[in-house]
Amino acid sequence: MDTKDRVMEIHQTSFKKGFFDISLNEIMKASDITTGGLYYHFDSKDILFIAVIEKYIFKCFDQGTNRTL
Repeated sequence: MDTKDRVMEIHQTSFKKGFFDISLNEIMKASDITTGGLYYHFDSKDILFIAVIEKYIFKCFDQGTNRTL
């Protein structure tokens, strides 16, 4: 799993805590990534959130499911 996927995986699981209740520092610590590494892939927490949602949507389409978010 590359760095970008690892960060997205951590952020996806952090949704249980709540988007507004998780900090980028917590995501970086859990992903074992530096600030520079995070911002290389994602300009902001919002962009990271969108990337996770897009990945989920594409995964649903690839599996041919009709899941709701």
